[in-house]
Amino acid sequence: MHKSQSKLKVIMLIVCIGLPVLAVAGFMISGPMRRHTKAQNDVNILLQALSAYVSEQGELPHGDFATICRLLRGESVDNQNPKRLDYIKAEGQEVNQKGEFLDPWGKPYRIVVEKGLHVYSSGPNEIDERGKGDDVSPK
Repeated sequence: MHKSQSKLKVIMLIVCIGLPVLAVAGFMISGPMRRHTKAQNDVNILLQALSAYVSEQGELPHGDFATICRLLRGESVDNQNPKRLDYIKAEGQEVNQKGEFLDPWGKPYRIVVEKGLHVYSSGPNEIDERGKGDDVSPK
């Protein structure tokens, strides 16, 4: 066997082993990035939906998070959203049994309507840090 053939085999072995390793590493890195990006987009969409609600209804929705989610999805609760206007859509896996919108980590988003309006996800550590730490807030 020639030296060049031997080198070629080593290179081929490195490529055959290295590419799958790089692909797996890329997938492992991109998974958390995709979740963060989705959470960022969802938070911005929730803020837009709440702004549309305020424009139409004249005030922020009242109630717990599940109630606010129901109102944004077009339900009328306690004389709020009497026209049953739909401000946001949610797929099955994006809502829990209570009807709360879920972030990519499976935890409910946070909507705080005291002293203004703040929407965020608890982020990858799934601990509510009131929009700080690794929580995902709007840009």
